[in-house]
Amino acid sequence: MRRADVVFSPWSLLLGRIELIDMEIDGLTLRVIERVESPGDFNFLALRPKASAGGKSVQQPQSALLSDLRLEIGSTKDGTVSIRSTQQFAADFQHRAGDSSVYEFRLEQKQQDDKPVSDNAIRLNGTWNESTFAYAADLSGLNIDEELLRALPAQAQRWAARAELTGRVERAHIEGSTAEP
Repeated sequence: MRRADVVFSPWSLLLGRIELIDMEIDGLTLRVIERVESPGDFNFLALRPKASAGGKSVQQPQSALLSDLRLEIGSTKDGTVSIRSTQQFAADFQHRAGDSSVYEFRLEQKQQDDKPVSDNAIRLNGTWNESTFAYAADLSGLNIDEELLRALPAQAQRWAARAELTGRVERAHIEGSTAEP
């Protein structure tokens, strides 16, 4: 991460908790790595978030802006990591009016593998509930090309190659929760 600006309520510290108001993060890199010897096993799958029971010590921010989010997708074998796709995004999250546990978000791709994208940018809009971890998202029109296929998990890449997958996704919708992914 290059820079993080965080605004919090100093009064909440007197009550023994941290209440984040706003945050802006610039230059955050997330690396999603798949184990070659175990396709479909990603480093982030070890994270098992629990739904909130109400006694939070950190209040989530009302809004968050990620001005340069870099997503690196790759694989590891025998301790060696290879990156096969790098995508850069801008994202923002805002609490839904009237429901502070639900965020509305927007994610828009800016670059892929250090090349600008225009017509084929990934655009994702949706909601995320920080209490239940439920989510819903819509993906706008997207051409299926080599650069996009490199970002898929290994098994999906093999399937796409066998199926000679081409074309365009006009719209896709996904929703779920930790209980029902």
